[in-house]
Amino acid sequence: MQLEASHAFELGGGLSLAPLGTLSVGWLGRPGFTETGADAFNLTAEARDDVSAAAGLGLAVGQQVALEAGTLALEARALYEASLTDADTTEAFSFAGGTGPFSITGAPADANWVRLGAGFAFELPNGLSLGANYDGRLSANGQSHQASASLGGSF
Repeated sequence: MQLEASHAFELGGGLSLAPLGTLSVGWLGRPGFTETGADAFNLTAEARDDVSAAAGLGLAVGQQVALEAGTLALEARALYEASLTDADTTEAFSFAGGTGPFSITGAPADANWVRLGAGFAFELPNGLSLGANYDGRLSANGQSHQASASLGGSF
């Protein structure tokens, strides 16, 4: 579940600033399992339940421009987000014929990251709208990027 709250302050001339806050909470659960058919090599994994939570603060800047052909809306945003929970990436396993359990640790999870976004929407007087957006997440251990385009209409 992800929540976002913001309030835009109109500065005149179609320009707005909007402080924003985010809160996200997630749960991932997996039952334990035991493989069969490999005798001593049957792998057993313990059940796992993980809860994650993160909060963020940021700022969005918007600009509305009235053109002859329609209205152009531009937006850019930047947020700093931090994890509110510890991310344990260790899984516990054992083999049926083994001497004891062992664990495997995954890649480290980030404690904080920056989210950046930019986009535009162009609305024509006849109700047709065009848009494009970019969203990125940057951290010490990786990055992700997403772009989207939209075409819509109202009737």
